[in-house]
Amino acid sequence: MKHTWKVALAVAVMAGSAGAAKADITLSGPTGLFMNPTAQIAAKDAPEVAVDYQRYSNGGYHANDFGIAGAIQLADKLELNGGYHRLGNDDGNIWNIGAKYQIINQAEKGLGVAVGADYSKFSDGGGHDVDVYAAATKAFNVSTDRAPIQGTLGLRYNDNDFGGSKVDVFAGVAVPLNRTGEFSLIGELGSKRSDYGDTSYALGVRYHPAGSSFNVGAGIARDIVFVQAGYQFGK
Repeated sequence: MKHTWKVALAVAVMAGSAGAAKADITLSGPTGLFMNPTAQIAAKDAPEVAVDYQRYSNGGYHANDFGIAGAIQLADKLELNGGYHRLGNDDGNIWNIGAKYQIINQAEKGLGVAVGADYSKFSDGGGHDVDVYAAATKAFNVSTDRAPIQGTLGLRYNDNDFGGSKVDVFAGVAVPLNRTGEFSLIGELGSKRSDYGDTSYALGVRYHPAGSSFNVGAGIARDIVFVQAGYQFGK
């Protein structure tokens, strides 16, 4: 059960990892949705940080996880990101560090494309996880007076101590719930990331007021319920 919990948390915390929409960060640090990265990167001179709480429940087993993550545009089109999470029930902790490079800017070309890599490590048992991914993000305008829908499709290669090597596909969409896009419904779906895991999914809501440095979000991701609060410096 202990390793099952670690694999599930890896899906929620390590996945992760833009253009036209606000570039909020995932639970693990890369700019993106809640679980998966998009083709966005952190804005220049505007690093971001977020804290989160995750409640894991499966078969009568429960654990509480608290974490912090962040992202910064270290150089032109290059993002450095990472995070740290303290696992519940004395299961140790997990930290990750990664980088993402934006090949095509969505605001300029209408389609954003980025590639990235992420390294994660568990303190308990010494397990590690390496991701290499590519993501494409595009805006779909359904009305000229409303914020656009943002769709992302990605491909990722994952190598970890728990499930070996595997290639997975992930997709996500951010649908504005009001005209200006301050409220958005975020849905994500992905194939298995390890032989011991399941297909992944997430559904949540994010609130990012126009002109504000703050954002908040909450949702579910299979066996995990999460809450996240973020802040963008330099605004």
